[in-house]
Amino acid sequence: MKFKIIGGGSNTVFSDNPDYAVISDRNFLKNQVDISDGKVTVSSSVNINYLIAKLLPYGLGGLSFLSGIPAHLGGLIKMNAGAFGSSVSDFTENVHILTSDCRRKILSRKEIEFGYRTSGISGFIIAAELKLPKADPLEEKKKIQERIMYRKKNQPLEFPNVGCIFKNPPGVSAGCLIDRCGLKNHRIGDIAISEKHANFMINVGNATFAEFKSAINYVIKNVFEQTGIYLHPEVSI
Repeated sequence: MKFKIIGGGSNTVFSDNPDYAVISDRNFLKNQVDISDGKVTVSSSVNINYLIAKLLPYGLGGLSFLSGIPAHLGGLIKMNAGAFGSSVSDFTENVHILTSDCRRKILSRKEIEFGYRTSGISGFIIAAELKLPKADPLEEKKKIQERIMYRKKNQPLEFPNVGCIFKNPPGVSAGCLIDRCGLKNHRIGDIAISEKHANFMINVGNATFAEFKSAINYVIKNVFEQTGIYLHPEVSI
């Protein structure tokens, strides 16, 4: 049987009837964080919120923009996650991967084709070396709390969801486009476009994979017809 290795599963949607097995990195990677002279080497399976908290006593920061996101470091690097004007690639020096023929390889920052919500990394990420700035622990803790409160206020975290659905087109947010097109609260089965944040789709019951895909296609079609802008999914399907 074919298989797919994932991190924490954030920003990922699976078919109701997949033709492959899903394996989480937490099943075979140890959660290791090594800190030395400002350089941090982290296993890809480490939860980002755990890592951010772990860095505080060492006076290291820079990653507060990711606070509150329920994801593993490997997945965040793979998609070059970002928010509030920062991206994971800003702090990534080297990435350790396992190639398709099971060889371990280290990619330098220059070898990785980081872009908006993409990295071009084809292998399975097993660890990364980060270069992080010095930060006052109290100030960093304040930033962390602000980011978490912002997400609670502006994102529908009270409902099951997979995070932002679409990438932002140049110069405009996908959520604003969806809102302008009057699509908030539109529902297909048990999938609804969130009233709180239009770039989120929420499960209001027992949503199916087919309903989720239909909702994505519905938004893409309507936004394109009304604005001429084609939205590209950010979520992995």
